[in-house]
Amino acid sequence: MRILSTVTTILLLFTAIFSQQSTAIIPELDCSQPIDIFFALDASDSLTQEEFTLEKTLVIQLLQRLIDGNRDANAGFLTFTQVINNVQNLESNLLLVQFALNNAVFDREGTSLLAPITYVYDNIFSPGNADLRGNSRKLFFLITDGEDQDSTLMQLTDISRLLEERNVTIITLGIGTLTSTVQLSEIATRPHEQNLLLFSDLNEALANISSIIDRTCTIPVVTLESVTVESSTSVTITWTPYTFATVSSYKICLTLEMRECNISFHVDPTSSSFTVDDLVPNTLYSVSVFAVTDLGVTPTSNIIQAMTSEMSVQPTILTAESLLFNLIQATWLDYGSGASYEVCVRLSGANTCVQNVSAAAGSTMTFISGLEAYTFYDVSIVAITAQGRSQPSNTITLRTAANRPGAPASLNATAQSAIELTITWTETPIEQHFGVIVEYLVCIRVVGEESCDFTLMHNATDMPFQVTQSDLEPNTTYSIRVRAINEAGSGLYTDNLYISTEPLQAVQLTAETESENIIRLTWSAVNLPSSSIINGVLAVSESPDGAVSYFSISQADALLNELDVAGFRPATTYYFTLKLNTTSGITPESNQANATTDEGEPSGAPTNFSAEAVSNTSVLLTWGEVEEDLRNGVIINYTICYSISENSCDNETVVNAPLLESTIDGLEPGTMYYFQIRASTAVGVGPSSDSISHITSTPVLVIVYIRADSYSSIDLAWENLQVTVTGYEIIIREEGSTDEVVIQYNSPTDVPESSYIITGLEPYTLYYVIVRAVTPEGNINSTERSVRTNETFPDSSVTNITATAVNSSTITLSWDEVMEGDRNGVITAYDVCVEGAGGSCDILLTVYAPDRQVSISGLINETEYSVIIRAYTSAGAGPFSQQVLVTTLPLAPGEPDVEVTVENGPLVTINGTFSQVGGPVSDVTVCVRLSEATECVNITIDSDVVMFTGNTDGLEPNTDYEVVTTIVGPGGTTVLDPVLITTLPELPEGPVENIESESSTTSIFLNWTEPASPNDDNLTFYISITLEGVVIDTIETTDTEVEISGLDSNTVYNITITPSNSVGNSTDVTTIAVATEQERPEPLEIVS
Repeated sequence: MRILSTVTTILLLFTAIFSQQSTAIIPELDCSQPIDIFFALDASDSLTQEEFTLEKTLVIQLLQRLIDGNRDANAGFLTFTQVINNVQNLESNLLLVQFALNNAVFDREGTSLLAPITYVYDNIFSPGNADLRGNSRKLFFLITDGEDQDSTLMQLTDISRLLEERNVTIITLGIGTLTSTVQLSEIATRPHEQNLLLFSDLNEALANISSIIDRTCTIPVVTLESVTVESSTSVTITWTPYTFATVSSYKICLTLEMRECNISFHVDPTSSSFTVDDLVPNTLYSVSVFAVTDLGVTPTSNIIQAMTSEMSVQPTILTAESLLFNLIQATWLDYGSGASYEVCVRLSGANTCVQNVSAAAGSTMTFISGLEAYTFYDVSIVAITAQGRSQPSNTITLRTAANRPGAPASLNATAQSAIELTITWTETPIEQHFGVIVEYLVCIRVVGEESCDFTLMHNATDMPFQVTQSDLEPNTTYSIRVRAINEAGSGLYTDNLYISTEPLQAVQLTAETESENIIRLTWSAVNLPSSSIINGVLAVSESPDGAVSYFSISQADALLNELDVAGFRPATTYYFTLKLNTTSGITPESNQANATTDEGEPSGAPTNFSAEAVSNTSVLLTWGEVEEDLRNGVIINYTICYSISENSCDNETVVNAPLLESTIDGLEPGTMYYFQIRASTAVGVGPSSDSISHITSTPVLVIVYIRADSYSSIDLAWENLQVTVTGYEIIIREEGSTDEVVIQYNSPTDVPESSYIITGLEPYTLYYVIVRAVTPEGNINSTERSVRTNETFPDSSVTNITATAVNSSTITLSWDEVMEGDRNGVITAYDVCVEGAGGSCDILLTVYAPDRQVSISGLINETEYSVIIRAYTSAGAGPFSQQVLVTTLPLAPGEPDVEVTVENGPLVTINGTFSQVGGPVSDVTVCVRLSEATECVNITIDSDVVMFTGNTDGLEPNTDYEVVTTIVGPGGTTVLDPVLITTLPELPEGPVENIESESSTTSIFLNWTEPASPNDDNLTFYISITLEGVVIDTIETTDTEVEISGLDSNTVYNITITPSNSVGNSTDVTTIAVATEQERPEPLEIVS
């Protein structure tokens, strides 16, 4: 443990901070003012019971000494380990405090320094403690022999500073070697070294009670930090803020020769510095500071002495202004006192005057001449009085005005081309700048001219000093001179420099093949800047002296010095020359360059491709050469492709040029082959020709004739083949059957024809026949032939006879056909026999097929009739059917004559007249219905006994209907036969819709959508073409598109489309205006 002697302690208490010429004053001791003292005693297990008793003895003796003779003191204590025990609040009865301390219990636990400080902050020196006095000095003693292992240094520091903010002075006493000097120093009130005491043990602490009392009763003073001399009459004083009591103000004292305060000031308590003015120049002052607190005025602080500076005569210069590049004017305030003046002019930053100008007393202005142009000078003034020279005034720095600069140096010029010069120079010598040179002016003129033809400005900050002038005249001499410009104006010109531009020269042109149709041209323009090029003209020919075509080259392409030209034919040599159009004229024609395009694939097929039979298995193919301008190189061979399928290539053969024919062998006889041919160069294969076809020849077995011999036999004959035939087979098949009958037949081969009769066949049946020749090489079939056997009379009669009485004198008959297997031919007619009571055919009539119904009139009412029917073929009649009986009806109203009229649209009118009245008519109904439908549109009828009439318009246009009239009377109902009608269509709607048009220079193509219904199958469109109000053509079409050709280019035509049907033309038409395109030449394609 560090042991402090009494002398060391005293020195720490009274060390003061001194600055220049400072003297320290030691404050007095004072514990007589109101005071509140609180002790925290360590009662941890690091102490023995004896040491705890010594600790309590130390506190009691400190209390007795500190409050000796002070009737206005309170005291209290607590003991601590890691918790707080034995608390005695502040008490004015010190005997009671001493008694409580003697009885304090020794706890013997660990050490926590944070616990007692926190408790004191919260409960003792707290605004809430009624026993705490606001005007008392507050002391807190913390006594310990240990170290807080659980709390951080920051925690201890923070709670201690909070306690200090309540004006509590914390004094820490460390006993023994186990204490933490760092912790106790941070806890102690600042300055820490004044309020931290360390002892080796409690006995040493008891032996040094006097030094503890001395430190405790010392009243802290204000620390004066510095005194700064501001001028001959003012100083600034700075001190450390006082924190040991509540400050109401600071008192500043300035004394002469260390006597009482000659000058004093009271300063705001929040301040820590103050400036004192109106002091005596060149005088020594002693400065100290006191704090006026709630506890009284502190003793004087440390003292710092300071001397004010001397007073000097120093005039103020107001302005210094450059009037000319070598003249300035200076003005100042008159200092008075009869002072004269001396003006000093120095180069800026120098110490020596280059001009000294005197001015009489009372003057306030003078001129200084003979200076350098555009130069920085420092100007100041000294006042001269009887007492001597003043200090120099303030300094004003200024620059003299600029003067016109000298000429630039090293002028040079180079001809870059026929129209361009580059001019260089070096800057004006620095000593001749006479200001800031901002730019240079370059004058270019044709020799002999007075004024500049071209004036160029160059920024003086842009390096190098160089300009380029284009747009000059070729082969011309120019005069050039340059001068500099600064803020004073333009300087001197250089001497004239003479130089000539070069004459215009032709470009150097080269040509290089890029592909079969592209040639790349490159060129270089000699002594010609790109900025002068306007465009170019390219001449192209197919021979050195041949016809020339000219093409314009744009400025963008001309500037590239390179151009890809396309649209050439393969394997062709082309010749080129080039001229450039510039701002100074047209260059001479370039050298002639040539290049030959690469070979390409042929763009055409061989011509006149044909095939000729050589044998059953071979064909001779011949062709002509590809047209010359389509060869695109040398034809080296021809490729022939052939197949039995038109759109495939199963076989290929190659024929080397110059042959123009080839025989294809190994083909199948009697087979259709398709052939194509294409030509090849070394580059590739060209397009195929159109496909041609050829059938190889083959032996054919021909049936000479085949015919029905009877209703049960067929006779046929065929040509014998001129090959070895071992036999013939006749293959016969009935229609609708897949079963075949094969008849073997050996025909003599020495006759031209063979014949055969096939018997045992069915009547009127269609048979299919093939004759097959059997040869050693294989079978040869004829084409299949068909023949039908002859008819015979039917084997049976009709079936399902239906007989119906319609009215009193009419019956209707209907029947089904003879069974298919019994017809034996085509039924052409039927015999209908109606027998009355006499038993014979009273009525015999013929009904021709395909009708199988008949109405028989003129019969007797309410009479039974027998009906029999038989069928006919062309061979004769079949048997009669079984009889069917039918009885006529009683008398009914007479049947009228009916007329049905169809008018435009869906309007139908019916008129009827009774020619014979069979009885009174009670009702007439007319039903109009779709054919074979059941639902009717009824016509309302107006009728009397003799006639009736009616109409309807509720039908669909252009539709098939049947009109059925029913007559009702007392004798029964008569239903007339249906009358078939078709309503008329309506006019078509218009106009047409969605019209689209495309045009070329001589034709217009139109397409449209037909108008909505009603239309019919006869919908037609009439197209009228009008030019300037005159119809020049009309077209009729049933399609919805049309092409109009033979027109003039770049012309507007009015085209009208009118829909029409069988009823008539639509009243709505569509008219559009369409323009043909303007003819344009096809230019040579240029690819850049």
